[in-house]
Amino acid sequence: MGKSLHGRPALNARCTFQPNKIKILKSELRISTILVALLTAPISQGFAQNPRLELGRRLERFENEWETAPTNQQIAAVPFLKTAVRSFFTLRLSEAGRQLDQAWLAVRNEEETNGLINAMIGSQLLASPVCAEAGVGSLKVQLTPFYPTDIKRFPQAMANLKLTRATGEALAETQFSIHQLMKGASWNIEQIPEGDHLLSVIIRHNDDAYALPFTTISRIERLNKRLQQLKDAAMTLKTATPSTTAQAFDMTVASTLRDETRLIENVIEGLPQEADFPLLYRLETCEAMLANRSKPTDFANQSSGAKEVWLTLAKGIRSVPTRIHLPQKAIKPAPVLFVFHGAGGSENMFFETYGAGRVIDEAAKRGWVVISPRQTLFGLSLDSSEMIDTLEAFVPLDRKRIMLLGHSMGASQVIKQVRKNPALPAAAIALGGGGRMPSSDAKRSQQVAWYVGAGDQDFGIAAAKQLHQSLTTSKIENRFKIYANIEHLVVVQAAIDDAFEFLDEVLAKLPDSESSSDP
Repeated sequence: MGKSLHGRPALNARCTFQPNKIKILKSELRISTILVALLTAPISQGFAQNPRLELGRRLERFENEWETAPTNQQIAAVPFLKTAVRSFFTLRLSEAGRQLDQAWLAVRNEEETNGLINAMIGSQLLASPVCAEAGVGSLKVQLTPFYPTDIKRFPQAMANLKLTRATGEALAETQFSIHQLMKGASWNIEQIPEGDHLLSVIIRHNDDAYALPFTTISRIERLNKRLQQLKDAAMTLKTATPSTTAQAFDMTVASTLRDETRLIENVIEGLPQEADFPLLYRLETCEAMLANRSKPTDFANQSSGAKEVWLTLAKGIRSVPTRIHLPQKAIKPAPVLFVFHGAGGSENMFFETYGAGRVIDEAAKRGWVVISPRQTLFGLSLDSSEMIDTLEAFVPLDRKRIMLLGHSMGASQVIKQVRKNPALPAAAIALGGGGRMPSSDAKRSQQVAWYVGAGDQDFGIAAAKQLHQSLTTSKIENRFKIYANIEHLVVVQAAIDDAFEFLDEVLAKLPDSESSSDP
């Protein structure tokens, strides 16, 4: 598939340190500070943009380019990536963005870079409102610096703005001068129909062009009324007594409706979010879940729309927000891949980054369910077995084919899940992290096939080696690989092919079951 000016495929088909306890505690406290700072970062008046959103866009852009770059250009990006990681963990977020952009430039061919790109690369587009009732007339847009660049070098540059459906169908188009866009402009889009639309911005000067990352603009009919209906339903379900299996399942429905309506209301109020979300799709998903309460499998088997859902899986008073990929045909029990993100991440990371979502793409090809739970520094509210129990109300799952994959803090989570449910997983992958696996736990989980990997420039390499050594000492077979010229941020993307080859081998050795790997 060809790349657009935005440096990524035109459309995504899937969706319209561990040396001692004192050091661990200090690290966790530092990361907690980072997370609070990211969520409470100041924003421009009238606009809402989380630095995590902008960093995610730049990381995704880099990952798309890295995937096909020659080895020498991938190596050239390593110093910038290492500086980006250090900047992130020291709260220098604009500098982290600048270093990610320098890494992006390093993996591009020199002839693809020009003075306009160098001048505009530090800019970000702010748009408001990104979610509103269909028919709202004005979309405010402003070009602001995420970090300083010499944008004034091109005062004659023009910006072309276009709104399209996810299918690529054009809906509206306009043009502003760079001066107008920097000052802030208003675009009348009253005629735009309901939908999750893509806003693209291409800045041109003579024959040169630079495309900013896409922004999702959601317009929803009867938005406030539909939100209130879902909130009322969530309250009704929450107060019902879970005396039967169906009513217990209602706790997941209630928790999901609560979290999803809260998210949409936050966006409407202008609070910054961490990613571009298709909010109409998420609203319609809630409505479909509510409509199919009596037969939840009908919800999972709906043929329309993408097969990704945001669910807050619940058991009693405990719940965990997740982002889940479902196979196109949820008929036979499907293998399950759990993916655990690193510190500072969320349930969206494996879908948006870590190889620009390629982990999800590879699992989708195989017809697997992917569960990506949000974890905090205190762990998970539900363990992998409990999440399986809850999700089985929606889709048949193959408990003999459960796989775990984690990066950095998520690699440590993989160890925790194996220790807590030693008989559950068939395979476990720890990348860019890990730690010691106690011998007693290793022996209780002897059926688990292990793959451990890290980059040779990866600060998580020591923890990965510790996991490998502890498994080897316990006589647990494991595959261990150090990736040359790879640092912490890219190790997942570098290991994807090896990881899925490993998982395919593990599943092929298991006894036949009713599951099918056909998408």
